[in-house]
Amino acid sequence: MITEQKTRQASGPGRSPSSMSSPASSSSPFPWQHSFPPFYTLQPHRETRSKQLSAWRGIVLDYCQRKGLSVVDVKEIEKSELFNNKDIK
Repeated sequence: MITEQKTRQASGPGRSPSSMSSPASSSSPFPWQHSFPPFYTLQPHRETRSKQLSAWRGIVLDYCQRKGLSVVDVKEIEKSELFNNKDIK
């Protein structure tokens, strides 16, 4: 229930989490933003940055929900596919 509430908050008013995080392709569990290089750079414009962080929040919550994670080790998760897209390196 807490994850569901956080996911709803992360998606913002009027936007469903699934619309924010729909996979880029049937083989990828991540939305299109995950393959967009500027998505990995903190954006300087306040409104753009707010949307970027909201999208990251949704992606992280969806990932944790799919993997059944309620607690993450930051040092471990930074090595995961969530934060490492080999297609854009």
